[in-house]
Amino acid sequence: MASEEDVLTIENGVVTECKKDAESVVVPDDVTEIGEYAFRHCSALKSISLPSTLTKIDDKSFGGCTSLSSVEIPEGVTKIGWFSFAGCLSLSSVTIPKSVAEICYGAFENCKSLSSLVICDGVTEIGEYAFWHCSALKSISLPSTLTKIGEHAFDGCNVVESISSASPLFPFDAKKKRLYDATGKRKKAILTLMAAKEEAKKEKIEKVQKFSASALLDAIVAEHKENASSVSIVSIVRNGKDSYLRMNIGKCGIEILLSDSKLEKWAKTLPLLLDFAESCTDVASLRKYAIENGFEDASRKFLYVRNGVVKIRKNTNPVLLFIGGGATKIRRRAFEKSKTLESVVISPSVSEIGDYAFNLCTNLVSIEIPKTVEKIGKRVFDGCRSLMSISFGGTVAQWKALTDKNEKLTVCSPLKSVKCFDGECELPAYMVVKRRGKNINGISLGYGVSKIGEKAFSGLKSIEYIEIPEGITEIGARAFQNCELENVVMPSTLTKIGESAFEGCKCLKFVDFPVGLKEIGARAFFGCEKFSLIWYYGSEKLWNNIKIGEDWCKGTKLKSVKIYGLDNVTIKNGVITSCKKDAVSVVTPINVTKIGRGAFKDCAYLTSISFMPVITEIGNEAFEGCTSLSIISFGGTVEQWKSVDKGADWHKNVPIDVVYCTDGNVKL
Repeated sequence: MASEEDVLTIENGVVTECKKDAESVVVPDDVTEIGEYAFRHCSALKSISLPSTLTKIDDKSFGGCTSLSSVEIPEGVTKIGWFSFAGCLSLSSVTIPKSVAEICYGAFENCKSLSSLVICDGVTEIGEYAFWHCSALKSISLPSTLTKIGEHAFDGCNVVESISSASPLFPFDAKKKRLYDATGKRKKAILTLMAAKEEAKKEKIEKVQKFSASALLDAIVAEHKENASSVSIVSIVRNGKDSYLRMNIGKCGIEILLSDSKLEKWAKTLPLLLDFAESCTDVASLRKYAIENGFEDASRKFLYVRNGVVKIRKNTNPVLLFIGGGATKIRRRAFEKSKTLESVVISPSVSEIGDYAFNLCTNLVSIEIPKTVEKIGKRVFDGCRSLMSISFGGTVAQWKALTDKNEKLTVCSPLKSVKCFDGECELPAYMVVKRRGKNINGISLGYGVSKIGEKAFSGLKSIEYIEIPEGITEIGARAFQNCELENVVMPSTLTKIGESAFEGCKCLKFVDFPVGLKEIGARAFFGCEKFSLIWYYGSEKLWNNIKIGEDWCKGTKLKSVKIYGLDNVTIKNGVITSCKKDAVSVVTPINVTKIGRGAFKDCAYLTSISFMPVITEIGNEAFEGCTSLSIISFGGTVEQWKSVDKGADWHKNVPIDVVYCTDGNVKL
């Protein structure tokens, strides 16, 4: 057993560092705190003995200790910090003593071997993502003192067999086999036992087996996927005796209806359609082929058309939508808040698109507008943050004429132009002011704006949020002084935050800073009482080089800056080509669409990679040999992830076998 003199650095009762090759450590009795990053990535560490004098385990203190199999947290510890044991892949059991009041954000996330969890009376709060994707967790014991469980605290804990809860706020229903959160107006389920999931799965299988058509459809699609080379993404959705087959090509797609009653009609022609889709390069040709061969576009189940005016049917969740079926006008707010919608193709029968037609369709990626459209209403794509493609069937001149006589078409995504038949047309810069009654409560700035001027929104106390797009390089002095902003996402192009820019924003909780930030003015966040967290996409070295003014965060709760390390990668023409070998965590920026061949190869310290939904290709051997990689997340849906072109051996010798998407997980 190594002594503290051999392996530990201790300053004023705080362990600040441990040698990376240490295997077994005894922390001496005079230590009161395990400091931030103290044992981080000590991958050889198998066991540690903590003293009874210990009161605090700080943020990321044991993160990435992949060989640590057990730890006994002593009575007296009051706080387990952010990501303190995240990625400890060998940790098998944990008992949280009664002295601990709070288990912080992500404290035990991705502890893949953790099978047993006991939380003693005294603990009041389990933070967000605290036990996220502890995929081996089988038993959980919760105390009577528990008053809060944060969002996603137990997400990905899919094999839990037993739960005991003494907290009246978090009751466990033995009959339904579910743990509930009863702290809000409505009781909601936050964790379901594996047995309940197996029963539900069994019921689904029994239902499917009743219909031979469903079994045949599964067989046809499975055979096609097995033989396809670069297939358009195919998936099946069932509703009673009807099945809906989705086929994606790039960012667009179609969905066809396959009724059990018409089995004989489609059984022979479906393989031909799938073969055609394999070689097809555009959705219009695929739809034409499908219709000509007797297949029915399923979009009609989502659409309500009356006198030529179309809107979405209630309680439906379209993904791929073709607006035809006699529609001549898209109604005002027709598809507002259709958050599952990803792709829209509008038929030439439509001549008008109403105000706010696709407002807040947050997952909408692409839309095709025919040249027959003569009128486009105001703020049609407000809140469509994922919109990456607008195609217009006419010429650039026709598009300009259309938008000149109507309100200028604007978007709040990185999209900068509309693809026309004979070229591209740039989208204009803009600003949208959103109101609640007489008060302004939100602001969206369009692409093309480069600077937010001095005192631009100062004193507008009702502002709760601001959408700052790519292209903004500077936020002027006092720009948002004394506003009620809750959070701000900064663009990657930002280089300067002026003096007192956010001073007095008492509701502001966190911000994220880009790699290129060079200057933070004096009193920039002064008096932001709830401000407690900064995510920074650069390295510690770059952070230390930022010019920071006096009292920039005085009067806040800010304790630390979370470093992402995006400066560790080399980006050329939207492609990440290489990464520094000591990189730990990387988030791909919005302007990166491809990961080059071998870009992260043998980055042995890399523990997490987060992809933006704009990623289209991952090259051969891109992450081969990333032996510490325990988190791969994707900012889009499962279907979007499946459409990403992945090269051979892109994840060879990587320990994790799952990708976390916004609507579920995908096995590698």
